Amino acid sequence: MAPYRSFILGVAVLALAFVAVINYRSRPPALPVAAEASVDASLPDEAPIVAPDLRPARPDEVAAAVVRVFEGAVPREAVRTHRALTGDFNGDGSPDLAVPARAIRQLLPAINGRFANWIIQDPTIPSPAGANPDPVLARIVIGGDDALLAVIHGYDAAGWRHPQSRQGYLLRAGLDGPVEIRPWRTLVHTRARLPYLRGDLICETQQHRFLYWTGARYLWHGLRSS
Repeated sequence: MAPYRSFILGVAVLALAFVAVINYRSRPPALPVAAEASVDASLPDEAPIVAPDLRPARPDEVAAAVVRVFEGAVPREAVRTHRALTGDFNGDGSPDLAVPARAIRQLLPAINGRFANWIIQDPTIPSPAGANPDPVLARIVIGGDDALLAVIHGYDAAGWRHPQSRQGYLLRAGLDGPVEIRPWRTLVHTRARLPYLRGDLICETQQHRFLYWTGARYLWHGLRSS
């Protein structure tokens, strides 16, 4: 009986193997493995400002914008509206405004108020070495004899004229002599050693220097050959 049982067991093993082969060959084809989508880690570019308002600044518009941003600190009579300058100073595509002004002694508490909505800076003070991008500087206090440059960063296409344009800077800086606005690209081919530039530059032609936006503050830079 032992040989017979061995024969039966062998037949059963062969039958199971035959069924396994048939099932393997009749299985549906494997689906192709989808390739992993490549991830673009780069940040999307900001949408460009469409049709920025580049009309020349009217004195009444300049005065209204300064009063709106520096409310209670820089009144109309303190602003030299005829010397207003416009350009894209911070390089975001929206028109900005810069206008000389004077500090009024009675309004110094408002100008220097700790809870003011504007930022006071002295562009003659260099940034600490290695400060990038926002240096920590000592608090600047405006005095009664200080000449000021009021700068208003624009909002959207309307720029500094927009009612929501309220980012203001009061610079302890006077503009001496002729001043002109130059795009930063005009200085690329000069022999002067230049910092990283963005936006338009406020150039004092006789002083051979320009005021530029670092990304965190305004600084003067002299045009000296390297």
